[in-house]
Amino acid sequence: MAELATKVRIRVHRLGRDPCELELPAGATVRDALRAVGADPALAERGDLAVRGRGSLRSLSLDTRLEDQQDLLLTQEVIGGAQ
Repeated sequence: MAELATKVRIRVHRLGRDPCELELPAGATVRDALRAVGADPALAERGDLAVRGRGSLRSLSLDTRLEDQQDLLLTQEVIGGAQ
Protein backbone atom coordinates (compact mmCIF):
# COMPACT_ATOMS: atom_id res chain seq x y z
CA MET A 1 0.00 0.00 0.00
CA ALA A 2 1.41 3.41 -1.00
CA GLU A 3 1.91 5.99 1.73
CA LEU A 4 -0.40 8.98 1.60
CA ALA A 5 0.81 12.54 1.42
CA THR A 6 1.06 14.64 4.57
CA LYS A 7 -0.82 17.93 4.55
CA VAL A 8 0.74 20.61 6.73
CA ARG A 9 -0.50 24.13 7.48
CA ILE A 10 2.31 26.66 7.95
CA ARG A 11 1.73 29.92 9.80
CA VAL A 12 4.63 32.29 9.47
CA HIS A 13 4.99 35.30 11.76
CA ARG A 14 7.45 38.15 11.34
CA LEU A 15 8.75 36.82 8.04
CA GLY A 16 6.44 38.81 5.79
CA ARG A 17 4.60 35.74 4.50
CA ASP A 18 0.99 34.64 4.47
CA PRO A 19 -0.09 31.30 5.95
CA CYS A 20 0.03 28.49 3.44
CA GLU A 21 -0.82 24.83 3.15
CA LEU A 22 1.68 22.31 1.88
CA GLU A 23 1.32 18.78 0.67
CA LEU A 24 4.49 16.89 1.52
CA PRO A 25 5.34 13.21 1.11
CA ALA A 26 4.61 10.86 3.99
CA GLY A 27 7.50 10.90 6.45
CA ALA A 28 8.31 14.57 5.77
CA THR A 29 10.13 16.46 8.50
CA VAL A 30 10.17 20.01 9.82
CA ARG A 31 13.31 20.53 7.70
CA ASP A 32 11.35 19.50 4.57
CA ALA A 33 8.56 21.95 5.42
CA LEU A 34 11.00 24.81 5.92
CA ARG A 35 12.63 24.14 2.58
CA ALA A 36 9.22 23.94 0.89
CA VAL A 37 8.37 27.50 2.01
CA GLY A 38 11.82 28.83 1.12
CA ALA A 39 13.06 29.19 4.71
CA ASP A 40 16.65 28.22 5.45
CA PRO A 41 16.78 25.37 8.03
CA ALA A 42 20.09 26.84 9.22
CA LEU A 43 18.08 29.68 10.81
CA ALA A 44 16.37 27.16 13.08
CA GLU A 45 19.68 25.45 13.85
CA ARG A 46 21.14 28.78 15.01
CA GLY A 47 18.03 29.63 17.04
CA ASP A 48 17.02 32.55 14.82
CA LEU A 49 13.80 30.82 13.79
CA ALA A 50 11.49 28.94 16.16
CA VAL A 51 9.31 26.15 14.77
CA ARG A 52 6.48 25.13 17.06
CA GLY A 53 3.52 22.82 16.78
CA ARG A 54 0.03 24.16 17.35
CA GLY A 55 -0.48 25.13 20.98
CA SER A 56 3.09 24.29 21.98
CA LEU A 57 5.71 26.59 23.45
CA ARG A 58 8.53 24.16 22.71
CA SER A 59 10.48 24.33 19.47
CA LEU A 60 10.44 21.26 17.27
CA SER A 61 13.67 19.74 16.02
CA LEU A 62 14.37 19.83 12.30
CA ASP A 63 14.16 16.03 12.21
CA THR A 64 10.67 15.86 13.77
CA ARG A 65 8.38 13.89 11.46
CA LEU A 66 5.21 15.74 10.59
CA GLU A 67 1.75 14.32 11.09
CA ASP A 68 -1.09 14.72 8.63
CA GLN A 69 -3.01 17.98 9.13
CA GLN A 70 -0.32 19.32 11.48
CA ASP A 71 -0.06 23.06 12.07
CA LEU A 72 3.37 24.64 12.33
CA LEU A 73 4.11 28.12 13.57
CA LEU A 74 7.35 29.72 12.36
CA THR A 75 8.48 32.70 14.40
CA GLN A 76 11.61 34.65 13.71
CA GLU A 77 13.30 35.45 17.00
CA VAL A 78 13.69 39.19 17.61
CA ILE A 79 16.46 40.59 19.76
CA GLY A 80 16.74 44.15 20.98
CA GLY A 81 14.16 46.89 21.08
CA ALA A 82 13.59 50.60 21.04
CA GLN A 83 16.23 52.78 22.57
